[in-house]
Amino acid sequence: TNVTITAGEASNMFSNTSLPMHVPVSLVARMRLWEAITVPKMAGLGAHQVVCLCYPDGKLSEMWAKPNDPPIVDDHPDEEFCQLRALNDSHLVQPDRPRTWSSLVEDLAHIIDVQLPQLIVTPHPSLESHADHVAATAALIEALERTQHQPRLLLLTPVHNRKSEMWPFGPAGSGVTFLPITKDDGDVGEAFLSITLAPSRQMKKFLAIEAMRNERQIEWPVGYPTEGAWGRIMAEVRGLIHGLGKVPTTYFRRAVRPDEVFLVAKKESVRRMLAR
Repeated sequence: TNVTITAGEASNMFSNTSLPMHVPVSLVARMRLWEAITVPKMAGLGAHQVVCLCYPDGKLSEMWAKPNDPPIVDDHPDEEFCQLRALNDSHLVQPDRPRTWSSLVEDLAHIIDVQLPQLIVTPHPSLESHADHVAATAALIEALERTQHQPRLLLLTPVHNRKSEMWPFGPAGSGVTFLPITKDDGDVGEAFLSITLAPSRQMKKFLAIEAMRNERQIEWPVGYPTEGAWGRIMAEVRGLIHGLGKVPTTYFRRAVRPDEVFLVAKKESVRRMLAR
């Protein structure tokens, strides 16, 4: 089962008003919701196994602080939240839910109770820099405390490493380098787990990333400023030389590797990480 918690409507790749083609937030939400519930099917998941809960993007920390209060969201009204959730094909999404932290935790607990997952992958709460991703793991831990089912493996990975957005280091296709962990990070998990990906799986992963509009380097249909031309040429030359591409932090470089590396953790240790 693949669970996406927000609709990703805060992406300024599309909704930034300074861009030449401004896309309304409501349309960004629908577009990214559609991708969230269709792209995972490339991995063989059925429609009932893919879920987008549509909670407000960028607001999970605010919701976590006030579990029973809906967040303040001017351009994403409650009725739109319900309409977005209704676009899911999965019976795992419960309709007419209040837009609160408590509802999010109940949603996750319900999915766990129905699906009984033996393995759960979630962002690493102490190595992750994205506030929504940390809050997502906090919601998961609360959900696990409300359900009788417990997974055999709980795997952690930093989607955006707080020490360096360049991790994994090196060009696309190279092995995953060791995580930049120091003693100051404290408890980060009990063990490492490396999963090998065959070339065919790497290709599928590349195509799945390419299918997400937010990961593409979109060229807006306007003339490129003359003063920026030299910088663009140099960026592309550096990318060719070093194998990093003109945007080194892209998932095309960081995520398409011959192995996947995770930290194995217990629920109790994740709770301690969240408390730091």
